[in-house]
Amino acid sequence: MKQSLSRRHFLQGAGAGLSALVVAACAAPGAPSASNAGASGAAQEKIKLQMWGDFTKGPDTEIMASFMKENPDIEIEGLNVPQSPEKLITAVTSGDPPSIFSMDRYLAGEWAARGVIISLEDYVTASSVVKKERFYERLLNDVTWRGEMWALPRWTDCRVFWWNKDIYSEKGLDPEKPPTTWEELESYSDAINEQDSTGLIKYLGYSPIAGNPPGFLQFWVYLWQLGGQFLSEDYSKPTFNSPEGVAALDWMVHMTDKYGGVDTISEFLQSPGSNQEQDVFSLGYLGQMIHGQWQVASYKRYAPDLNYGLATFPLPANGEAVNYIGGWTYVIPKGVEASDAAWKYMEYSMTDEQYKKTVDFLGVIPAYEDLAFSDWWLSQDPQRELFANEVKVGRWVPVTPGVAEIFSIQIRLLDEALHHLKTSQEALDAAAADVQKILDANKDLREGKATS
Repeated sequence: MKQSLSRRHFLQGAGAGLSALVVAACAAPGAPSASNAGASGAAQEKIKLQMWGDFTKGPDTEIMASFMKENPDIEIEGLNVPQSPEKLITAVTSGDPPSIFSMDRYLAGEWAARGVIISLEDYVTASSVVKKERFYERLLNDVTWRGEMWALPRWTDCRVFWWNKDIYSEKGLDPEKPPTTWEELESYSDAINEQDSTGLIKYLGYSPIAGNPPGFLQFWVYLWQLGGQFLSEDYSKPTFNSPEGVAALDWMVHMTDKYGGVDTISEFLQSPGSNQEQDVFSLGYLGQMIHGQWQVASYKRYAPDLNYGLATFPLPANGEAVNYIGGWTYVIPKGVEASDAAWKYMEYSMTDEQYKKTVDFLGVIPAYEDLAFSDWWLSQDPQRELFANEVKVGRWVPVTPGVAEIFSIQIRLLDEALHHLKTSQEALDAAAADVQKILDANKDLREGKATS
């Protein structure tokens, strides 16, 4: 039996807040009501859209102005509202939702199942601009729930292997030859790592808790590389406590213990002088890491002399090439009266002329695969071909109800293993039992038998 949406039940089920923000990259628009009434023969009122998001960066204001010039019957107001699941739920349940909302792509399935957003399937089917075949397949899968498209992919990203060429040279390693295997990665890390007489780290070769994604999500990368999966194909059971999961977590523990332990490494990564603009990698103390491709723009600005290389992830023996990709979407919340006008703006923002402005400014990877491999995008930086190809082997977190709650369990899992509170198998089994409870609690939502 379908149930009506309530803010309390949604927030309990979604575990939204902190866990949802852990994998967030940046925030953007969304918005409320519209009036399209007027007496016969009288001038028609403008349709009013309101978009929530971060209008302190990006070309949104320019794109909105261009849209309103071409569509004088529609007025768009952009509000700087931090991305917040709780705020959206409050707006939806109060009957005053934003017309367009920007959210992490992995939430599409959860929010579709809970009846928070509306399907975009009919809009996309009728569109001459937004065509499903243009999107990377992985992105399209992530926004599809029960056969329909519920969110519009805005852009994506990927992670790559970074190494500091100057540190390689100083430590006797070939600066043009990154490791391709876990064995080589450990050997290179041994050559780089250096601690003082008190045990404090001077140089760190590599750590599975450094860079991005956060350590608890890097576990997924190593699990995938070993051929493991996080959940069963139908999302009904956890499968990460498999032999592959144990091997992945054992390797993380080994690489953490060998170079000082989790607390010492964490202190090193947060050492004085490290911040968003200057981290231990750009300062020349971390030799290797997995991190997002967006760091290219940051280092170009804040560390222009940094001498680094980029490559695919080192693999375990017989490992599978994978990547961890993220990205954001536009959605139309439930209850928006002017949904046609909201879609019209979303569609306009995805025309090549307007969309290129967003991609250029944010330094992200186009959601359109054909655009990611176009001369326009690739010719701007030779490293971009690597990024475009990595998205093709990319994966992300399961798009299913309850996924936000799972993140807190993953954080606990890694903490227990790295601090030796439990063995890898014990930590994984305990986490799997808790994840199973979440999946069971969301069974009806997953199977389309309820909306909250």
